[in-house]
Amino acid sequence: MLPALLLLCELVLPNGSLTSLLDKAKELEKSYDWMGASELYAKACELCLQTGDSPKAAGLIERVGFCFYRAAFQAQTDDEFRERMKQSIQAYEKEIQILGQTNQADGQVRINQAKALLAYTQSRYETSPQKRRELLDGWWALEHQVLEAWEKAGDSYSVGRTCNDLIEFWIYDMDWLIKESSKEQLQIDELKKVAEKAIRILSKLDDDYELARAYCFATWHYSWVEWESLSANETNLFRQKCTKYSKEALELSKKTGDAWLISWSYASAWMAAR
Repeated sequence: MLPALLLLCELVLPNGSLTSLLDKAKELEKSYDWMGASELYAKACELCLQTGDSPKAAGLIERVGFCFYRAAFQAQTDDEFRERMKQSIQAYEKEIQILGQTNQADGQVRINQAKALLAYTQSRYETSPQKRRELLDGWWALEHQVLEAWEKAGDSYSVGRTCNDLIEFWIYDMDWLIKESSKEQLQIDELKKVAEKAIRILSKLDDDYELARAYCFATWHYSWVEWESLSANETNLFRQKCTKYSKEALELSKKTGDAWLISWSYASAWMAAR
């Protein structure tokens, strides 16, 4: 596969055009060719490093990590899954290294954000239950630190995106993050507030994907409550939000055309209807 990708790079980059490279990588993402996209983003990262644009290079290598993470779930064997997840981990490690060499004012918060992604990805690779729990605890703590830092910096988009990561990833690993059943509802209550913050902020920005993601996983958290413990007013309010947010998620996700987000929005709509 690699020789073909290198040939592809030569075809779309006769003059080493970064724009052409990124456009092609985005096309491959849309067709869920995560391995192909990862190769092109990696090449774009190297071009940025050669021209001294370390901040952009850091963002691109983060995209490489994301692509390998998604590609891992397309693996046909456990060995293939672990190899792709390992490559994702290595990309986030490289991002941290690159960020450490820049002089950005927000450099430390970006490093912590990369460390959070690294911890979460490592938890997927880890086979020891104890170590995986430790990694997820580290991810949870770092994400909260990053969220607070972005709020202080006034970076609305980063606040919204970090909120979305919290409300989405928690769903996948709730059994690891909840150590005591008595604290489950406390975490869900916290995440509903985080979801509301994401919706409030992202509604003012022009990003249908992140706003749809916020509505989608907010619906999930409002659906995942102990209904018998709610008052009549709370029950009506939560049901109204489930209905409204699930509709918004479906409408916005369809506008993006992203199959993953559309499918999750339908899953959340099912939760709301249930």
